[in-house]
Amino acid sequence: MAKVMVIDDDPGIIEVVEVMLSLDGHAAAHSQDSSAALERVRQEAPDLILLDLMMPFVDGWQVLAALRRDRQTQAIPVVMLTARADLEQAKINPAGWGLADFVVKPFDFESLSNAIRKGLSAA
Repeated sequence: MAKVMVIDDDPGIIEVVEVMLSLDGHAAAHSQDSSAALERVRQEAPDLILLDLMMPFVDGWQVLAALRRDRQTQAIPVVMLTARADLEQAKINPAGWGLADFVVKPFDFESLSNAIRKGLSAA
C-alpha cells in the first residue's frame, strides 16, 4: 500500500480519486490549495503525488518546479492530472517534463491505476 497525495482544486475530483485509490489499496491525502501543497507534501511524505495541471493562483507546473527544487520532495514521483487532451495527442514523454506519467481527465479507474503503478515503480 502506497500513500498518495492528491493536489487538485476540485473537491469532486479529489473525492473520486480517493475512492479509486482506496479500491486499489492505497492511502490518500489531499490538498486543494496549490500554494500550500509543498508544505503539505513535506508533512505527509507521500510515495506518489497526483497533481492537477490547471489550478488557480499556482498551476501544476509551478508546483512541480517547487517540488523538484526541494531536496525533501524532489524524488517523489508525480503523475499529472490534466484536462488538456493535447498533451496526450502530442505523445509527449512525461519523463522529459519531470513526471512519472500523466492522465487525461476524464479518466477511468484502469488508466489512473496504471499511471500510479508506473509512478510507484519508478520511485
